[in-house]
Amino acid sequence: MEMKRIGISLIISWLAACSTTLNPPEDSYSMQEDSLRTVYYQLADSLNQAWNVLRKDDATKNARLQRLLSEMEQTGNYAADTLDSLESRVEQLAQLEYDSVTVGNEHRVHRYDSATVAISEAVVQYAETRAGYTRYPGLVYLTEKILDANRSMMLYRLSYDRYSRRFNQFLDEHHGLIAVLDSNGTSAQRRFLFRLVNDRPEDSTP
Repeated sequence: MEMKRIGISLIISWLAACSTTLNPPEDSYSMQEDSLRTVYYQLADSLNQAWNVLRKDDATKNARLQRLLSEMEQTGNYAADTLDSLESRVEQLAQLEYDSVTVGNEHRVHRYDSATVAISEAVVQYAETRAGYTRYPGLVYLTEKILDANRSMMLYRLSYDRYSRRFNQFLDEHHGLIAVLDSNGTSAQRRFLFRLVNDRPEDSTP
């Protein structure tokens, strides 16, 4: 009888162990989800921040183009009709701009890039044509900032692409849990890549 009781006890213990293995405690699931949720929102926040920096820099450059034209007009050294033509081209940039939805259209992004680089270079070159250009600190400051923005645009896009790639990889690896991690679902969509010529996978944080 005693041996029978011991045998029954061993069987019960074995079944309990199997149950624990096949059905791990809810706490382990909860900790895993919390960890993944933290990573998910960190990636999403970094991605959104990179996007906001990119768009803010572009908007600031366009605003400076307007200011530069205004400063040039106030000097009286530039032809009014040329300034009017340049200002009209700057205003047209607003119609070509891409947003978080239309940025997926590579043709639109390329067209906007071509237009904004062409007009910024045209305004800067015209500003520098007058001999008295360097006597106006405001003109010099604005032209330098505009040229800096043209150079930094590539760096901001490279940074965005790195975060976008990491975010998309996370979605691919944990697609079955995204609905749990993000109840809104609006942020759980794959993000576009600018796919720049010198863009490549990189593990280090930009």
